[in-house]
Amino acid sequence: MSEKMKTIYKKLAALSQEPAELKEAQEAIKEWFDLLNEMGTSLDAFKGLGQLYL
Repeated sequence: MSEKMKTIYKKLAALSQEPAELKEAQEAIKEWFDLLNEMGTSLDAFKGLGQLYL
């Protein structure tokens, strides 16, 4: 696991009890989305991950 990924995980964990609409939460999700795209993950895969947390 890369340091960048660990950093994003920590941000998301720290924000996990906050409302999804919170600016910091949206920024962290954008970082995660961008990292997944760098790794070649599709939008459908990201959508599926999001559904796991609903």
